[in-house]
Amino acid sequence: MVQSDTIVVSVGSERRKYTLHKKLVIHRSEYFRKSLSSGFKESIEGVVVLADVDVDTFEIFVDWLYEKRLPEAIEACPSKNGGVTVKTRTYALADRFVASEFKQAIFDNYFTKYCSSSFPSYPNMAFGFANLQDKDPLLQLWIDAFCRHTGILGYQRVHGADPDPSSLPQQAMLRLLQTMHAREGGMQRGLVRSEYAI
Repeated sequence: MVQSDTIVVSVGSERRKYTLHKKLVIHRSEYFRKSLSSGFKESIEGVVVLADVDVDTFEIFVDWLYEKRLPEAIEACPSKNGGVTVKTRTYALADRFVASEFKQAIFDNYFTKYCSSSFPSYPNMAFGFANLQDKDPLLQLWIDAFCRHTGILGYQRVHGADPDPSSLPQQAMLRLLQTMHAREGGMQRGLVRSEYAI
């Protein structure tokens, strides 16, 4: 597969160029498959422009594309975008690219993290609810993890600050309340991976 023709992907406002093997990228991403297997401009010219994509998240996709594992850079602390982590932005990119194996790898990384005492942050949750479909399993995992780790009191303990619930979208708050009510009395029940289908 690696001996295929190549394409160029121009990423971000700086237009950083990546040369990727066409067969590999269309095998791993429905977005690229559609863009490069049709009569679209990208297919004819062999160039895909992604001006609205962050270079750091795209590089994680490229690493995964060739290595089939998530690089350490995915755990980088928030450096921009209002405190939204690289992992969350990369998950949204995987969703956009319809790269199901990549998305599942990131989800599994999150799941492992939230089985411990880790806690989703408000900026990540707000970003996710704004950029993912309502039924995306990561949104429910965040809600379940938030409730499992004692909600707002747990958030204060982990993040060292009072959370600002007004920073969450209304849909997130509604799901938090519904889940807390449904789990009342069983808040400490562990997370079960099979309950989240990717």
